[in-house]
Amino acid sequence: MDTTIPLLVGNGSSVLDYQLGPVIDSFDTVCRFNEFEITGYEQHVGTKTDIWFRNTSNRLRWRDPDQFKQVILQTTEYPGMGALLYLFNRFDSVSPETIAEIRKYVPNRGANLSTGIQAIAHMIRQAGKVYVMGFDMFTPPSLYFEPRDKPAVHSSEERIYLDAMRAAGLAIDLHVAAEAART
Repeated sequence: MDTTIPLLVGNGSSVLDYQLGPVIDSFDTVCRFNEFEITGYEQHVGTKTDIWFRNTSNRLRWRDPDQFKQVILQTTEYPGMGALLYLFNRFDSVSPETIAEIRKYVPNRGANLSTGIQAIAHMIRQAGKVYVMGFDMFTPPSLYFEPRDKPAVHSSEERIYLDAMRAAGLAIDLHVAAEAART
């Protein structure tokens, strides 16, 4: 397993199926999203965060940006009333070219793409390929740090993009790579 390839740790409840915390922390670059939680989940999600991808919602809990090497904003195709648009003057955001790449797979139905799917595409464009974990927001539709019956709303169509990246070898599931490294 090549730990120089960026790792994106999603917020899907499948992260609780694996105890890969030490493996996660061995990566040079670990990316997390929005309301991620570490405390109490270290054995599953590790402790390291280098890049925080976040949306622009004013409902999102603020974190000190100085604790990360980089903060990257989700591109908001349809800015809502609750968007903190001043953040775009402060931090880098996912490029329109990256959004166009995703939109080849995910139809534009008047909804913003999730922060996670934008982050995967952004990091693939930056690094060539990525490891992913916890991108099961489609089924089961829950966050690892929320009650299991609280749904996480994401377009199931985003799975088309992620599956295409997996099939092309550009998005590699961490648990699969970790198992292969053990054998």
